[in-house]
Amino acid sequence: MALTALALACTLKPSPEDSSTMKMAQDVLDALAEHDVSGEVVRVVDHGVRFGVSTDEGDGDGWPDVRQKMLAADVVVIATPIWMGQPSSVCKMTLERLDAELSETDDEGRMLTYGKVALVAVVGNEDGAHHVCAEVFQALNDTGFTIPAAGATYWVGEAMQTEDYNDQDPTPEKTAETTKTAAANDAHLAARLKDAHPPDSSGFRTFHPSGWFLDKVTRAPSVRDTGRFLGVATYEGNLVRRRTPRPLRSATGRSPIRVPLREEER
Repeated sequence: MALTALALACTLKPSPEDSSTMKMAQDVLDALAEHDVSGEVVRVVDHGVRFGVSTDEGDGDGWPDVRQKMLAADVVVIATPIWMGQPSSVCKMTLERLDAELSETDDEGRMLTYGKVALVAVVGNEDGAHHVCAEVFQALNDTGFTIPAAGATYWVGEAMQTEDYNDQDPTPEKTAETTKTAAANDAHLAARLKDAHPPDSSGFRTFHPSGWFLDKVTRAPSVRDTGRFLGVATYEGNLVRRRTPRPLRSATGRSPIRVPLREEER
């Protein structure tokens, strides 16, 4: 199954300056390639992306072109340096542009980012990688991306020194191993999601925020359809749970209590 990835490198440095963030982003793509995932790195600062929270801020905004590449990808990598213990300003701007995806939904109310898997890559010459990963993962989760286990990689140098990731030759063993693990987990999850939910005629996979997807059968779901899983059917048509190896059960062995969907999920 062919999978694609887009790495958004959020360095502050425009081309052609050397960038540790660009190197890390390329290292991630190289690791993904070992799992038959092809992709490209986009240096966001080179594309005239404007500040804002819409899909197009007009006046030559470069985000619409970047967004189309993002929507076409199965895996989205956010690569960022650490500045003052935070993701870079370019990274924050990129995440703010993703905020528009909250209202960019299909006819069934699903964000167009559903089914896409995210990976975070961080570089810096001091500590802060875990904090940066947490911030970026939260934003990606809010805007519809799926987060895999161990879906991040990073390199940080010794505190108060000037050494960069670009200076590391060869790549430190622990960072290389972490990158390979993150890539393997991302590729595996992306393949499973794409296999379980192939694109429909519109080109998007049929997900619903509640975890159910519509199978196009115009009948009310029976207890058999819903009884073993969390959630109740409140939609026209039959709602079928994502495929799992076995029914979800509580620690007592009983089926979980079904809970109604919140109004905003309907």
